[in-house]
Amino acid sequence: MAQATKVEIHTASVAQEIRAPRGRVWGAVSEPLKMARWLCDGAHLDLRPGGRYDFWGKTVYGSGDRDQIRNPVTGYDPDERVAFEWDFVTRGGIPTRSRVNVHVDPGSTPETARIGVEHEIEFPRSSLAMSFREVWAMAFNHLLFDLEGWSPGLRYDFTRRARGLVEHSVRARAPVERCFQAIGTPEGIAATFTTLRRFDTAEGGAIDFGWPAEYGGPTRVLIYDPPRRLAYNWPSRDGERTHEGRVTWVLVPRGLETEIVLRQDGFPGDFKLEGEDMGWAGILNEIKKWVESQRPSTYLASRLDGEVIGY
Repeated sequence: MAQATKVEIHTASVAQEIRAPRGRVWGAVSEPLKMARWLCDGAHLDLRPGGRYDFWGKTVYGSGDRDQIRNPVTGYDPDERVAFEWDFVTRGGIPTRSRVNVHVDPGSTPETARIGVEHEIEFPRSSLAMSFREVWAMAFNHLLFDLEGWSPGLRYDFTRRARGLVEHSVRARAPVERCFQAIGTPEGIAATFTTLRRFDTAEGGAIDFGWPAEYGGPTRVLIYDPPRRLAYNWPSRDGERTHEGRVTWVLVPRGLETEIVLRQDGFPGDFKLEGEDMGWAGILNEIKKWVESQRPSTYLASRLDGEVIGY
């Protein structure tokens, strides 16, 4: 008889301060049409204990089919908090149970509010909760862009199945020089997507993004051409397979904006890159936020089981 896989409980915690009144931020959490601007494609709400907090679409992890969604409300404080159960199927086909608590709190000034989430996930490993730090950070950045009147960020499609190639782009209202600072300087990299141990800004220079070895990532610079292009090698893993490709950044002036293009290639056509595909989408939104407002990464400040991981 096969031994049952032991389930662990891990919690992803994410928060974001937004320059908007608390009531307006709560409206984005509690009104279906406003939710579709940052969290989902559609929603049905019955906001009371025992009610429902259903949301779905391609922009929702594991919840693309409206008819499959049943998220019972387990706690509700009007204008402040909603808690609900959220059962979904992972990209790997594993049915998963989770519990979510979303709350809108006063911000640091009367003109701001702070949205936060604690997402408790039942899964054999901590990796899924790690991923949901990215999921919620990306969602909260979209909420910030919407409520503060920014141009849209990159809405990620969770039905994507990246194989062999990742390519994303986003527009930022900033000159190419500022955008290159985000991708090609130690200050920008540390502010937007990882704790950084080393980055030698020259072709052939060494890179250490500070991640554990099993996460892969770059080790050397291939192209360093400020302020338009940057490339580095990118070792990655798909199950038992490993392969080294590369990541290339291209910055294109578009009037008052810059288009930031990210391409990860050089992998076999069947090589799974889904984790990196979602990760780069979130990083591009963090870069957009930093170059336009100098606010650092929401993801890097998030917590796994109460601890800031930093990557």
